[in-house]
Amino acid sequence: MAFTVEQFNAVEKALANGLLEVDYGGKRVRYRTTDELLRVRNLMRSELAASGLISGGNSNRGAAALAIFSRD
Repeated sequence: MAFTVEQFNAVEKALANGLLEVDYGGKRVRYRTTDELLRVRNLMRSELAASGLISGGNSNRGAAALAIFSRD
């Protein structure tokens, strides 16, 4: 199934707002559970990343950094 970035962003927005209903392109989809919405989001993310439409990754945490401290 081909997903669009618009659909992905709508799902991300719904999750961020604790909603189960997603609106995009004049259509409305209601998911049964948050788990179902998360599974759809993860599927969308992997397909869009494979197509090069979004950056890959399976984390909501954003960019990561590593800090190294020394007592020298």
